[in-house]
Amino acid sequence: MLVFQVQMTNNDRYDANFWDRSFRLLVGNQPQAPTNELNQLVASHAAMDGTVEFVVADDVSEVVLQIGDPDNDAATIPIRLK
Repeated sequence: MLVFQVQMTNNDRYDANFWDRSFRLLVGNQPQAPTNELNQLVASHAAMDGTVEFVVADDVSEVVLQIGDPDNDAATIPIRLK
């Protein structure tokens, strides 16, 4: 299991969703959703910490953490596991 501590900073004047829908783990080219639920509301001009968890097979050596909307230039972070 991979566990990531994540933080959202909301600099907008309105509250914003901080949820698991914003995170995917790419194993090969296959996106995987987190196995835990993250669904919080971050107040205007505030920050919040959260956790996202993914189950990955033991033989996987590289993954990519995708953050944001994949149709709108999501950020990606490559991660070596071994």
